[in-house]
Amino acid sequence: MHVLQSDEVFHFYAGDAVEQVQLFPDGTGNLVVIGMDLAAGERPQVVVPRGVWQGAKLVDGGKWALLGCTVSPGFEFVDYEAESREWLVERWPEWREMIGKLTNG
Repeated sequence: MHVLQSDEVFHFYAGDAVEQVQLFPDGTGNLVVIGMDLAAGERPQVVVPRGVWQGAKLVDGGKWALLGCTVSPGFEFVDYEAESREWLVERWPEWREMIGKLTNG
């Protein structure tokens, strides 16, 4: 999981749907499914505001997906931050299971 200091827009192009968790500075979180099945609530485009922690994975049973992302005003490695599973779970304990799926030990 990571956080950026710029807004990031994810675009779904093809394949299986992707689950994305967004963890907000106020301690809340949101799960978004990125995909083309609008009737099922999937979204083909998702914005992650700057300062929001995020991680994504294929839906269970998914085999592949093609997504793109646009970062505005731009991506700089100095603005990229990652943290440990423990650090994330301490701040968003109700998202422990998803954080566990998106982080290493």
